[in-house]
Amino acid sequence: MVASRKWFEGEKCGLFLLVVFAAGLRLFFLLNYENMPGNATDSIVRAFDMIVNPNLVLNFDGNRSTLFNYALASFLYFWRDPIVAPRVFTLIFGVLLVFPYYGTLKTLFDARIAFLSSLLLVFCPLHIVQSSTATVDALYYFFFFSVCYYFFRYRNGQGRKFDLWIAVFLFNIVSLLRFESWLFIPLFFLLLWPKNKGTAFRFFLCSIVLPSVWLLVNRIMYQDYFLTFNMSAITARAEIAAGTVPYDPRVYSWLIVLWRSSGASMVIGGLLGILFAVFSRKRFELALFFLTLLTAFTVHSCAARMWHTERYSITLALMLIPYAWFFVDRVLALLKIRRTAFFLLILIIPAVEIWEIARKPLVAIPHMFSLMTEDVSSLARWLKKNVRQDETVIIGADRFDVYPSYLMLRGGILPSTRCLIAWNTVPPFKNKEGFEQCLRENRTKYLVLNSESNLQKILKMDLRKKEQNFGGASFENVFERSMPAFGKYIIYRISYREPAGGNKDGQPEKV
Repeated sequence: MVASRKWFEGEKCGLFLLVVFAAGLRLFFLLNYENMPGNATDSIVRAFDMIVNPNLVLNFDGNRSTLFNYALASFLYFWRDPIVAPRVFTLIFGVLLVFPYYGTLKTLFDARIAFLSSLLLVFCPLHIVQSSTATVDALYYFFFFSVCYYFFRYRNGQGRKFDLWIAVFLFNIVSLLRFESWLFIPLFFLLLWPKNKGTAFRFFLCSIVLPSVWLLVNRIMYQDYFLTFNMSAITARAEIAAGTVPYDPRVYSWLIVLWRSSGASMVIGGLLGILFAVFSRKRFELALFFLTLLTAFTVHSCAARMWHTERYSITLALMLIPYAWFFVDRVLALLKIRRTAFFLLILIIPAVEIWEIARKPLVAIPHMFSLMTEDVSSLARWLKKNVRQDETVIIGADRFDVYPSYLMLRGGILPSTRCLIAWNTVPPFKNKEGFEQCLRENRTKYLVLNSESNLQKILKMDLRKKEQNFGGASFENVFERSMPAFGKYIIYRISYREPAGGNKDGQPEKV
């Protein structure tokens, strides 16, 4: 009688260790680093809005991932911690990515390449950051490679037809997480065509269901099918013109971004591996996805529709890593060198590069780390300690470096309807009269003002005075901090000449 195999043997044991290391590193980062960039805080605010004001309207605004906001809101409904819970939510998917990533690469390459590539994923500094940040990225990678796993299992004859329809279902989820995934619809179609033309057409039609709904809703609500892309173009051009975003139109700029975020050996080895795959017509499937996405990023950059940030490069890196190992594997096979031992030796090269990237995270991936100094955190602590649940706060937002949403969340100001973000493009804050009207209508209790902000240019508050009158209200300086490069932040307590709910004579309003 043959003894049954134990779970902790061979491949399963290796996968288990990968998951343990992935969870440990990402949890360490979550506990030791403050990581709450603007996109993350905006998503958390939107999620809490959905909890407080539930409705069935698909909240497509043309520039955000609606599905991610609903998923995050569902998680926060049970755990309403605005700081830790959203990061734990994305951390779960960041860790679980190991399974579909390994499975996809094992299907397309082999177990050795799959394991070594997954090992680099586990220790990738950029993915560690994204896995503990409340942005859509970690979910997108997990679901995208889940699609690839089931799709290629079916295409390569390792799965049933049911696997293909799981891939279709998952792809519709992916299509509402990041819109770049739409580029892959024709690739899936072309890869299925030789196997079964009818199946390829059915896959294509089913894959465009939610993208079509998204376009239709944008047309109905905003009279613009492609609002996302048009808004991105307008925003990017405005920021480039203002000099707030470095812009480099070179066609190889994304390879430079990859070089910085993933290391030279991965870029050089990966590109050589792709050349091997394309010219030999073996294991070229993932290379098609990489080349399509790289081309799209480059075209959008040159058209000033997006700028070069490492955040987006991780998708390219995850496709490129296995081809670096594939290149090494081909070379060793041609030289008839024992591959396993040599693989372990070569692993030292990307390991050293990863260490260098991780050693200086604020230099390598600065935009993924929020610039939350102790001074900014002290503002949030003061708000949390002193602002009551029934009081409204205005936070100046044009000094975006310190993220007003972060102050709101850290200050415990939830739901977000209690906090008015003073964007200089929003009508109440475009001029002095609008600000005064906003004060009267909302009976705002506190104002967080930056000395160098556009709001201060409009209000012209005397920052030297402890108390001053403005717009029928009295402003008392109750807290202030000076921050290098960000000017002075002041919290004003606002009191009104007439009591809330009364008239100027102090008498109750007649109903």
